[in-house]
Amino acid sequence: MLKAVSGRDEGFQQQLDPRPLADGASRTRPPCPKVAGKGGRKKVGHEVDEAESTPGAAGATRDTHGVRAQLSRALGERRTSGGGFVAVPGGPADSESTALSALALHAMGDELGETVAWLQARQRADGAWPRTDAVREASWATAWAALALARLDAGSSEPVARAGAWLTRREGRRPGLLTRVIGHLTNLDERLEQDLMLVGWPWHEDAASWVEPTATAMLALHAIRERAALPAAAERLEQGERLLWDRVCVDGGWNYGNRRVLGEVLLPFPDTTAFALLALQGSPREPELARSFDALERLLDERASGLSLALAVLAHELHGRDAHPLRERVAEKVGQPEAARETRSIAFMALALSGGAELLRASR
Repeated sequence: MLKAVSGRDEGFQQQLDPRPLADGASRTRPPCPKVAGKGGRKKVGHEVDEAESTPGAAGATRDTHGVRAQLSRALGERRTSGGGFVAVPGGPADSESTALSALALHAMGDELGETVAWLQARQRADGAWPRTDAVREASWATAWAALALARLDAGSSEPVARAGAWLTRREGRRPGLLTRVIGHLTNLDERLEQDLMLVGWPWHEDAASWVEPTATAMLALHAIRERAALPAAAERLEQGERLLWDRVCVDGGWNYGNRRVLGEVLLPFPDTTAFALLALQGSPREPELARSFDALERLLDERASGLSLALAVLAHELHGRDAHPLRERVAEKVGQPEAARETRSIAFMALALSGGAELLRASR
C-alpha cells in the first residue's frame, strides 16, 4: 500500500505536506461561559465527566486539572504581545494557531478579548483570513478563524456572515472536459474509485478538494449558521458530506483525499480519519460510521500522536461514544516534548481534556 500526501503548506498547491505530526509521526502526513449563539447549548469547559481526575491503567488517578493547567501555560507561552498565537516558538502569529488557541483557552475558562480582536483585525474584505500577516492571500485558516469568532464573539454577526459567504463560495477544483474524457477512455475513473466531480474545499486556491479542509469548512459552516443566515450552507454541507464518504479508504479510514493511486490502495491516517468523523457528526450512515470508528481505533493502536488522540476524543464525544480511555491517553501525552512541538496539537489536546467538543458540535 502507498501513503497519501496532502497540499497544506504554502507553495505546494496539491502534492505535498512536509510537516511532521506534532509528536514526530510521519505525515507522508473554573467553569466557562456559554457558547455565543442561538439556543441553549451545553456549557463547555473543564466540567467534563471526569472533571478533576481520570483513572490510570493501574487504578491510580491522573490530575486532569493539573494537566489542563500545563496545557494552558504552554499555549500562553505562544501568545504574542498583540494577542495572536504562533504555530511554533519563534514563528510569526498566524490565523489557524490563534483561532485554535482561542477555542482551547475559552474551553478552559480564559478571557480572550485581545485574541478575538486580533482575529477581527485580520479578516479580509472578502470574508477570508490570511495565514499570516506576511502572506495575505485567503487561506484554509478561514474555517478555524470563522468558527472561533462564531463561538467566542457575541458582538455583531456581520464578520461571521461574511466569512460564511466566502466559505460557501470556496470550491475545490474539478477536472476539465478534456481531463474527464481522457479519464473515461483510459479507465482512470475506475482505477481511482472516486467521483472527481464532487466538490469539497481545497487547501489553496485553484487546487483539488481534500479531506481536512473539507471537514474543517463543514465544522465552521455549522457554527456560522447558528449566528447568521446562510442559505447556501445547506447545499455545501451536503456536498462536503458526499465527498467525504466518496473518499473513504478501503478499510474505513481517511487519508488526505484519495483511496487509490495507479491501482494501489492508499493507507489512511488517524488524524484525517478523526477530522472526517468530526465533520460527519449527525450522519445517518451508522454502519459506515461504526466501520470508520473501528478503523480509527486500529490506526491509533498502530501509532498515536497527541494530535490524533485529541481529535479522536472529540470525534467520539460528538458521536456519543465513550471517549474516556482516549482522554487518558491524551493526558499521558501532555508534557512529552514531541507532543508539544506544534501549537495546534497543544490546542486540540486542551480541547479534548476540557469539554471542547461542544464548541465543535453542530446544531441540527
